Amino acid sequence: MPRKIEETGWDGLVKILDEGGYAHYDYKTVDKLLEVRKNLIEEYDGSLTTIYERSSGTCDLEKKLKDHGNGIGDVTAGIFLRDLRGVWKKADSTPTGLIVLAAKNLGILVRSTAGEEALAQLKSFWSENQITGKSFSNFGTALFRVGEVAVEIRDAMFAWLVVCALFTRRFDVCDNFYRAVAGWFQPFFPFFAYSYECEDS
Repeated sequence: MPRKIEETGWDGLVKILDEGGYAHYDYKTVDKLLEVRKNLIEEYDGSLTTIYERSSGTCDLEKKLKDHGNGIGDVTAGIFLRDLRGVWKKADSTPTGLIVLAAKNLGILVRSTAGEEALAQLKSFWSENQITGKSFSNFGTALFRVGEVAVEIRDAMFAWLVVCALFTRRFDVCDNFYRAVAGWFQPFFPFFAYSYECEDS
């Protein structure tokens, strides 16, 4: 795979990202991809399997992935490992902030749960509510998407509230409208608490 990235070249990667809808990030993302490719070849002969084999456990695997260059943080490593869960035994990282946010607001997790405890509760929930043809990894992806959508809607509404208050100087009216709209969304996305709960995404 790293060799294929090299063959595609900088311009080819920019084109692929543009076609995939990443036009705003294409140049920086290509630079990061090339840096990761270079580090992967130099340190692991271009093999992700070698990273896995040289890792002592889940945390070490996650750290080795994140050490490969700028742009690979908790979220990227979490998504990568989530998708390899069931393929790689060590790919069993704790859920990201958006997954925890979604699971808490859907009543799957108790409010104070995070980290290993959250992972254990999610696995327990999945084992009792499995869907034929789907995996625990699919379940994590679905929760991540729900968390993303809910936060985007909530952030857009909060931005509207700020703009409304600035232009009308009637914060009370805007605040009441925000609460009314949030109340309407509540049955569909129970994420509209007036304060933010998600520390990392």
